[in-house]
Amino acid sequence: MRSPQNLKQALVRPRLKKSTLDPDDLNSYRSVSNLTFLSKIVERAAAVRLKRHVESERLLPDRQSSYRPHHSTDTAIIAVHDEIVNTVDSADVCAVVLLDLSAAFDTVDHQILLQILNKRLAVEGRALDWCQLYLCQRSQTFYVNGQSAGPYSMDCSVPQGSVLGPLKFIGYTEDLAELIHSHHLSYHLYADDTQVIASTRMTHAELTVDRLQQCTDEIHRWCSSRRLQMNPQKTEFIWFGSRTNLQNLTTLWNLTALPGTSSLTVTHDVVQSVNATSESLWIASCRCRIMSAKSLEPAFTTFDD
Repeated sequence: MRSPQNLKQALVRPRLKKSTLDPDDLNSYRSVSNLTFLSKIVERAAAVRLKRHVESERLLPDRQSSYRPHHSTDTAIIAVHDEIVNTVDSADVCAVVLLDLSAAFDTVDHQILLQILNKRLAVEGRALDWCQLYLCQRSQTFYVNGQSAGPYSMDCSVPQGSVLGPLKFIGYTEDLAELIHSHHLSYHLYADDTQVIASTRMTHAELTVDRLQQCTDEIHRWCSSRRLQMNPQKTEFIWFGSRTNLQNLTTLWNLTALPGTSSLTVTHDVVQSVNATSESLWIASCRCRIMSAKSLEPAFTTFDD
């Protein structure tokens, strides 16, 4: 059950997150780990078994759309869009808090991850021993502009660019769904992106903001317990609703941000943006349904006349 040391060595190269970002800003880069071919084969075999286990036992949140079979960015967008549109059609308003983590994959604590795999995802025995061997004594060598630095030992992070790392990350954060649900709020997760959603009547809008504030504060404490850090520059607070309702939010209650959280802003001009994206989302919804129907094809029998 020993894992050769050369399978645990990663060559890390920085990659721009988007071509439009400033290449002189270090925050514009994502560290991608290049691993050996044999390492990825071993990880793929382990990932298949871990996926089968967590999906059959339904151990991951239903509204986690990343790194899972039959889930994608399409399912995430459609789910959030559907909830917002249904709320607006009911003449109510919908508040959405968009949360993002900073360098999320790089700050995963190995010991906490092993505890979660055991206690939350029921990974035990030889499988848990293998996961511990997989995580221990890992190293990274950084390669930039033809120069290298390292190797450096790692006591945290899951390799971004590996096969098994992303799956372990969504397991690492799976109880975030329970935290949000305990505040009687809706949510959707996609890897390290979290959307906290609250649909409410105009008369209850102020109470809804208080609930969102309490939930956001608890998420901050939860992140600290996991060695994760929120990214305030990518955190937003958005109201969705009819133009009249959105105007009333500011004229009647002055609900322009979550109390005590200066990094969160409110966007008013949202009706047009929702309408502008409706057609593309409808196309994406149709494509998802077609793909789902295609997966049922083997269940049908064709009879010749």
